[in-house]
Amino acid sequence: MALKPLDEMSNDELTESTHQYQEAFAEIHDPRDWKAPLNAVIPADKFDLYNDACQFMTATVLEVTEILHYGKMLRVKADGYRAGPAGP
Repeated sequence: MALKPLDEMSNDELTESTHQYQEAFAEIHDPRDWKAPLNAVIPADKFDLYNDACQFMTATVLEVTEILHYGKMLRVKADGYRAGPAGP
């Protein structure tokens, strides 16, 4: 799922996308510190969703650091909110 420009989204689409991104981000961030750098293993076929969620929540992008299980899983990392352009 790619991010649509905000001005092209209806309120319902924006609300639904926000919930999807929050749920996906909750699966990959450190629950003790959501602003910390990210390091996670995700299904390869869900990379776009997790990357969009990471961009939405932290203004940073996921980087694939390792391909696992014959390409079915990916180890990813991102700078996270604090180290990214939106952080302090």
